Amino acid sequence: MRVVIDTNVWVSALLWRGLPYKFLKFTKHGDVEICVTAPILAELSRVLAYPKFQHRLKEMGVSISYLVGQATALSSLFTAVSSPEETLVPADPDDDIVILAAISARASFIISGDKHLLSLGEYRGIPIVKVHEFLKIVRGGTSKQKSCSSITAADCLYTDISIKLRKRIRLIREIRVPFLASLILEQV
Repeated sequence: MRVVIDTNVWVSALLWRGLPYKFLKFTKHGDVEICVTAPILAELSRVLAYPKFQHRLKEMGVSISYLVGQATALSSLFTAVSSPEETLVPADPDDDIVILAAISARASFIISGDKHLLSLGEYRGIPIVKVHEFLKIVRGGTSKQKSCSSITAADCLYTDISIKLRKRIRLIREIRVPFLASLILEQV
């Protein structure tokens, strides 16, 4: 399943070890694909440069580019759909990038801590939830859960195939590299 993470969740996950961090660890081992776009990564970089985060960055001994690189490594990059004429999040037009990323990625969820996004509840059938709500959903289900009945069967099939294919490619890479190395060594 594909999810888009709002910048505030990224910042919490990358700088502290709370629930957003645990969520990132969960996605590395599950069937959850985090999706980002260049505008979200640019906003993450801009937000991490705020003075209030500089002490934490020094404390951790990391740079902004390192953290943005970590976010990129944990995600699949999508090209954002072009912004429509009207504002998608009237209370905060800057949040439009999150909605556009979810549309581009055909995401199943938007995960945010932003009150403007959360007040929408959903956008075009994409639930907007907090981290703890998402974890509840994937661990046991809630009323906000987006089941295959609320999206097309093709969407579910595409997501399932995509996840299985990515796992197989990862497995092939893990096997292929040592195998090729052993073949080369046999030739020498």
